[in-house]
Amino acid sequence: MSRVQRRWWLVLATVGLFGVSSAMATTIQISPFVGHQRHALYRAPGAGTSMDQYHQDSGEDYTVRLSNLRLSMSLILEAVYDDNVNLTSGSDEEEGLSLMPMLSTQISWPINPGFQVFSTLAIGYRYYLTGEDEADDDGLVVGGLGGGVSSNVGFDLKVGQNGTLTVSDEFSRDIESFDGGNRRNRDYSINRNRINLRYRNDFTEYTNGTAQVTHTNQWSDESDYDEQNHYSDFVDMVLMTHLNRSLQAGPYVRAGMYRYTENLHNDSDELEGGLAVAYGVTQRLALSGNLGYSQVSFDTANNPGADDEYSGLTAQVAATYNYNDITTHRLVSSYGAEQGTLNQNTNFSREWMTQYTIMIQLRENLLMNADLGYIDARESDGGENYDLYRTGIGLGYRLGRDTTLDLRYVRDWHDSDNRRDTNYTRNTVTLRLTHRL
Repeated sequence: MSRVQRRWWLVLATVGLFGVSSAMATTIQISPFVGHQRHALYRAPGAGTSMDQYHQDSGEDYTVRLSNLRLSMSLILEAVYDDNVNLTSGSDEEEGLSLMPMLSTQISWPINPGFQVFSTLAIGYRYYLTGEDEADDDGLVVGGLGGGVSSNVGFDLKVGQNGTLTVSDEFSRDIESFDGGNRRNRDYSINRNRINLRYRNDFTEYTNGTAQVTHTNQWSDESDYDEQNHYSDFVDMVLMTHLNRSLQAGPYVRAGMYRYTENLHNDSDELEGGLAVAYGVTQRLALSGNLGYSQVSFDTANNPGADDEYSGLTAQVAATYNYNDITTHRLVSSYGAEQGTLNQNTNFSREWMTQYTIMIQLRENLLMNADLGYIDARESDGGENYDLYRTGIGLGYRLGRDTTLDLRYVRDWHDSDNRRDTNYTRNTVTLRLTHRL
C-alpha cells in the first residue's frame, strides 16, 4: 500500500472525528485498554462489552422465568467465507467456507436489591465445508453474545450505600484468532480465562473511584505456538472528580506483570500512571481520554538476545456522537506499547491505532454498521515494522420478533516495511441467522 493510500486512510478516520453527530453517556476507560492490537481493531463495532453490562439484556426479554431468575436462549447458525485462511500472500492463499451452529444463553438473577448473578454462554462447533487443508481446523468455539469478549459467570454485590463489587470469571476459545498469524500448523486455537474483581464507589456527590484486579491465563492448543502461553495480573485504579457539570478529571494508575510458562519469551513488569478526563461537550457529543507515562521492564533470562526496555508516553482519546438516536459515530485513537508478538526477539510493540465506526438504523427493522481501522506497529529487537488496515460493513435485518439475519463483509491488509513475505490481504463474508427461543 502506497504512502498516498495510507494518508487517505488517515484522512478518512480524522474526518470521522469532525463529522460526527451525537453522544452516548460520558464514559472513561480506567486504562488505555481500547485501541490496542488485541482489544480493538480485531473486533467488530459494538463488540466491546464491559463486565457490568453482560447481564442487562437478559433482564428485558427472556425464554424462561423462574421467580426473579430470567433465562434467555438463542439458536445461531453462522456461515463464513474466508479467501485467505492462512494469512499468506500470493499463490499460498487458501480459501475456506465454514459452518458453525451455536447455542447461546444469558442469565439474569437479581436475588435481592443488593445482589444479582449474571452469566452468558455461547458455544458452537465450526466445521469447514471446503478448503484443501482446513478440516483439521474444525473444533469447539466458545464466545460471548453480540461479539462480546468471552462467556462468563459472575455477580454484582452492593456494598454500603454507594459501592458496588463486581466479580466475574470469563472464558473463551477461538479457533479463528486473527492475531495468531500464519496457521499452516493445523489445530491452532487460543484459550483465555480471565478473572475480574472490580469495586466502584461514589464517595461524594462529585467524586467517584474505581479499582479493578484482573488475572488472565492464556494458552494455545498447538505446541508450535507455545510462546503465546502466559498468565498476567494487573491492578487498575482511577479517581474521578466533577470539575463542573460537564467535565470530570482525575488520576489513574496501572500496575501489572506478564509471566510466560515456556522459556521462549521474556517476562515483564509494567507501571503506568497519568490523568483521565471525560467531557460531555453537548447532550449528544462526549469526549474521553487519558494521558500518561508507561514504564515496562523485562527479565531477559528467557531470551537474553531481546534486551531492550520501554518507557514513554501513552495516550488515548475517544469521541462518541449520536444523531437523532438513529446514528452513532465513534472514533478512538491511542498510542503506547503493547505486549510482544510471536517473535521471540520482540519484547514489545510500539503501536498507534485509529478506528472509526458508525452504526445507523436505516429502517425500523434494518441496521447498518461500518468501520475503518488502522494500526501502525513498530516492534522491538529484530521485530517487524508493519501496518494493519481494516474496513468492514454489515447489515442486520429483523425477520420477525425473535429472528434476525446479519451479513458482514471485512477486508484486511497487512503491509510490512521489512518482511515482504508476511504481507497479505484477506476478505471474509459472514452470514448469521439468530432465532431467540
